[in-house]
Order: sequence, then structure tokens, then C-alpha cells
Amino acid sequence: MDDLLEGRIDMICSAATITEQRKETLDFSRPYLDIKLAIVVRSGSSIKTLSDMRDRIVGVRIATSAEDFLRANAQVKAISTFDMNTEAYKTLQMGKVDAVIDDSPIAQAFARSTPGLTLAGTIPGTDAQYAMMFRKGSDELHRVIDDALTKIEADGTYADIYRRWLDDRF
Repeated sequence: MDDLLEGRIDMICSAATITEQRKETLDFSRPYLDIKLAIVVRSGSSIKTLSDMRDRIVGVRIATSAEDFLRANAQVKAISTFDMNTEAYKTLQMGKVDAVIDDSPIAQAFARSTPGLTLAGTIPGTDAQYAMMFRKGSDELHRVIDDALTKIEADGTYADIYRRWLDDRF
């Protein structure tokens, strides 16, 4: 996010969750994907809900809304933070953490593609949205992106993409 704020890049389009805190320093495009937080565990785990993680070690990507939620709402033994999703899921697979909390599309993808991992479920009350992020004042780029999102929604392209890549996944 520092690269965006300091002008080294023009926008972020990579699982950027809209939050009130981020709105203070950044602008967002129209939302393009509804998400929830989800729990991924090793196959056979007894963890199914947030309350099941009490006294467990839980992994999360650092500086994410998932980390903020976990710190504010879960009673866990320890929180392990990771710079990359791949590290978090590899650590879960190796048994060094008991669960990973992540955004539902990311969690689902890792649960499907990583042997021994499964999606335990989503966390109620964690509905959020992805959007592209811009520096404050990037009005022209912001307008172009919002117009493009409007166009692909209107002509059915967005629905086609969603059905192909996401519809049966979460």
C-alpha cells in the first residue's frame, strides 16, 4: 500500500478489501466482488467455527482485514502472521498452525488446491467487498475503472467471468 500512497504505482487490484479505515486515505472503485472471511483447516480437524479456535494457533496474512478481525474477535492461543498466503497455507499443511483465516475466494482456492486442507466454513457477520484502490485525487483513473466495471456488468461479461471462475467455488 505504501507504493500506492507514495505514487510509485497508480492503483491496486489484488483482493483489496474496502474498509472504513482505508477509506480515510484511499479511494475505491465500485465494488466488484462480495466476500466473507473463511476458515481453512487440515482435513479431519474439529475446528468448524471461530469459537472452536479458542486456545489454538491461527495463521493470517499480515496487514489484512482478516488479521484485524482475528485480533478483535477471536480468543486464540497465538496468531501467526505471514507476508504471503502461500506461507500461511504451507504452515497449516505442515501442522504448525491449527487454522488459517482468509478471504473466502482465496481460502477456497487454497483449500481446493492444497492436499490435506479443507474449507471449514465462512465466518458469519464478516461480509465485505473487493474493489480497486487509488490514491486520493486519482479521479480520472477512478472514473475510467468504474466506467469499465459498469460496462462489463451491463454487457454480461462480468456474469460470464463470475460463472466460469467463482460461481461454484464459494
